[in-house]
Amino acid sequence: MNRVMYTDYQISGNLRRAAKKGLLASLSKKQLIELTNKYFRDENGILHCAYSWMPITIKNDLEMEHIIPISRGGGTVLFNVVPCLSVINGMGEDNKATKNLLDWWEERDFYK
Repeated sequence: MNRVMYTDYQISGNLRRAAKKGLLASLSKKQLIELTNKYFRDENGILHCAYSWMPITIKNDLEMEHIIPISRGGGTVLFNVVPCLSVINGMGEDNKATKNLLDWWEERDFYK
């Protein structure tokens, strides 16, 4: 099983951002790791992106992604965070970044 995991900075930074906006911010590192290991690893222990199911093998490629972005009112809580490749969660025009999941999903070729 690859040991790619979240940094304390990723978690604490997102907790602070959500709390600063008055949103729920109660996710612990333990909760996030348990969620990731239970739902986003395959039978070989490989960690996968929640959206593309591409393997995440390098620590720098893993991001803690909010399904409903903080900028749109989503908190940093267990039911709103998934592992994501940085290339999908990035700030480019084609990336999810601050978009709502459904809005982003409908723009994908595989949705059509």
